[in-house]
Amino acid sequence: MPKTPTMKITELTKEQQDLVPVYRDKWMQIGLSCEPANRGLAEKWCREAYIAGGKQPPKQIIWADSPLSGGIIYTLMRDQKFKASVRASVRDSVWASVRDSVWDSVGDSVGDSVWASVGDSVGDSVWDSVWASVRASVRDSVWASVRASVWDSVWASVGDSVGDSVGDSVGDSGY
Repeated sequence: MPKTPTMKITELTKEQQDLVPVYRDKWMQIGLSCEPANRGLAEKWCREAYIAGGKQPPKQIIWADSPLSGGIIYTLMRDQKFKASVRASVRDSVWASVRDSVWDSVGDSVGDSVWASVGDSVGDSVWDSVWASVRASVRDSVWASVRASVWDSVWASVGDSVGDSVGDSVGDSGY
């Protein structure tokens, strides 16, 4: 949708010129006032101004006691992301350093102590149990394999030998 051209004011009328001191005095009085602000009304108008300008109104409005403190708050909030990033980086670095240091000093001594007291007895018990199970399994498997192989070999050899001998004897006897 094309924009409607706006009129540019290049001169004030006599009536407008006569009202300049009135509005100047009014806004000077407002600007120099030390009375408490009607914050609810001010926030409402602020939000309406954003909407009228086609912008999202702020989610939060922060009040300051003076323009100087407002500027400081603005600067701190503007730099908040940078500071949060630095804070996270420092936190991560410190945590890594502490974790490594604690692990190096405590982890090794605790690990050695636990291994010495628990590791040996548990290790011996587990080793004995695993070794007995593996030994029995391997023994049974090897024994079955060797027995079958030897039996087949012996049977074939004895069978051939006995068969030939019996065959010869039976053949010689005339059967």
